[in-house]
Amino acid sequence: MKHFQSYTVLFCSIFVFLYANSFAQINYWVPATPPKAAYKLDLKLNFEDKLLEGHGSIRFRNTGKKPMTAIAIDEKISASSLIKISRNGETLEVYNPDERAQVNPPLFFNLHNPVKAGEDANLQIAFKKRLMVDDNVQSFESQELIPQLWWDGITVSNSYQIKIDTDKNYTMAVSGRYNKETGYYESENVKTYGFYCSKTNKTLQEEINGVHVRVLYPENGERVAKLALNTAKEVIPFYIDLMGFYPYTFLNIIPGGDGVWGGYPFATGIVVIHGMQLYDQGSTRHWRWITAHEIGHEYWGEYVLDGDDVPFLWIALGIYADWKFSQHIGLSDWKHRNWADYYLRGVKKGYNTTMDIRAEEESSFDFDRNNYVQHAKGFSFVSALETVMGKEMFQKAYNETLKKYGGKRLTNREFQKECEKTSGENLSWFFNAWLRSNKYVSAFVSNTTSVLENGKYNSTVNVHYKSDFYMPVPVYATFEDGSYQVKMTGRSSHKSVVNFTSSSKLTGAVIDPSGCLANLDEQLTLKAEDVKPKIRSLPYSGAGDKAYIVYAQALNSDREKVADEWYKLGMALYDGGYSRQARTCFYFGLKYGSNDKKFINSAWLGHMYDLTGSRNTAIEYYQKAIDVWDGNPYTHSQYNMTVDKAWVEQRLKEPFSPEEKMTWN
Repeated sequence: MKHFQSYTVLFCSIFVFLYANSFAQINYWVPATPPKAAYKLDLKLNFEDKLLEGHGSIRFRNTGKKPMTAIAIDEKISASSLIKISRNGETLEVYNPDERAQVNPPLFFNLHNPVKAGEDANLQIAFKKRLMVDDNVQSFESQELIPQLWWDGITVSNSYQIKIDTDKNYTMAVSGRYNKETGYYESENVKTYGFYCSKTNKTLQEEINGVHVRVLYPENGERVAKLALNTAKEVIPFYIDLMGFYPYTFLNIIPGGDGVWGGYPFATGIVVIHGMQLYDQGSTRHWRWITAHEIGHEYWGEYVLDGDDVPFLWIALGIYADWKFSQHIGLSDWKHRNWADYYLRGVKKGYNTTMDIRAEEESSFDFDRNNYVQHAKGFSFVSALETVMGKEMFQKAYNETLKKYGGKRLTNREFQKECEKTSGENLSWFFNAWLRSNKYVSAFVSNTTSVLENGKYNSTVNVHYKSDFYMPVPVYATFEDGSYQVKMTGRSSHKSVVNFTSSSKLTGAVIDPSGCLANLDEQLTLKAEDVKPKIRSLPYSGAGDKAYIVYAQALNSDREKVADEWYKLGMALYDGGYSRQARTCFYFGLKYGSNDKKFINSAWLGHMYDLTGSRNTAIEYYQKAIDVWDGNPYTHSQYNMTVDKAWVEQRLKEPFSPEEKMTWN
């Protein structure tokens, strides 16, 4: 997404007034649940003098369990920015032990009288700062117009009453609804307070289900503006029906850049649509979709705050809303199929698509994670979750989470708990795979049968997984009479058999024909350096189907470079009952591995041929093992075996036989 150029404070030489300083140590701390605040401010915005002045009050409650002796404000004191905080008529002292002329944010203030736990505090604030704007400025936007309480950088929802005195020639959009009686713009549960104004924009507006919608548009932007307003007239009632409410009483749609790029949520109640003046370069479908998409983020991202270190959940859950709207009005799933495909392109390129990561990890990647992961995988994740939970169950969890976390921070693990609470099912297997790993779904219909028995057709559809993530997928079976049935696969094995009973013969079966479930329906080609860590992570005993999946990937890579890891993979496969595949691994281990592994690979090839009754071939490999014996035995404690020269010499006399099978008798 592209953002407007932020207007920053202009440094100029003016007299600086610094308040009396306290040199005592600041005892600053933040409650576990940072307080919400109520701001009531009168602003005067003078573009001719390039000056902002404001005064008013900030009220908050100490939500902690001990007295609060200091506060912080996300503002600075400089040659072009002044701020004064007082309480009960007494000016609070800014902490400035170095007596610097400029104090950078956050500013810390000692409270003369501590705010007790559970007690309300009322602060008076006055501020003044110069604005970096051009002469005869045509437009202005800011998300930092108002000094805010600072709680260790934790995002908090606040309420606002803001009165703005400015040039009447400007058309404004702010994060609030105008109250004619009080003259204030009023709002609650606001994450980011935004301000936008323009001398040249025109306005369309309408009241929609209690929401005052305003569309500000540039020259030649009227067609997109009308389409956006008409779309909002459909979206808002639909979202109210889908989710039970709309979170705000106001919505502003404002113009963005000069390309058909999409849009973004500029601030609470203010969304941007790029390229409004370029109606013909975008399709009607695009303009309607992007409007619905950005309005969806008023629920997720503004009303419900993302609590993860690297935010992504709000994008995924917001996309779910516009996906449902697109289906509702018959826009088809074109955009959402494209996202699923885009995510799979990232998988095939070998990108790290893990979603739940730390900020320092995020900054280390050199590909477009915003599109490949946050958006494309974000949608793929929520589509898969709906598939697994079922539409009704997922929608219930979605709505319950929305209501519970309004004005609060939501992490992906809290969302997981809400889904588990609603479904009554442990979903760690799903969330760990989708959010905390690079695992992906890769399921194929391998073969089908349809047999007439007692007047009914009994049909089977065999589904194979080519990745180690056996997520249940929907199988759509079609029949000669035009009917169809849908059933889910299981998740216990890399092979799943789905049974159907019908009045007519099976004609075909596909996995998720909508294309919205991100399913890699081709064998992924991995580099040997990507396969080898997968082999190393396998246990010698108990790998089961996971070893089989890695085997398929190893076969499809540069086999020579897998080298000595073939032996480890062969052992894991043998333990899982995949003797034929294990034999192939020992063969490649002998062919491509180092001399150190020639003995053990030859010995196990002898074992494998003994198990198939090919005694002569087994003896050949046992003899090869003896010929390259290097004095290093291999202990397989899980089988109570030690393979050395003496062991192999005994195999020349007596064929290899695994442990006798246990029986009930």
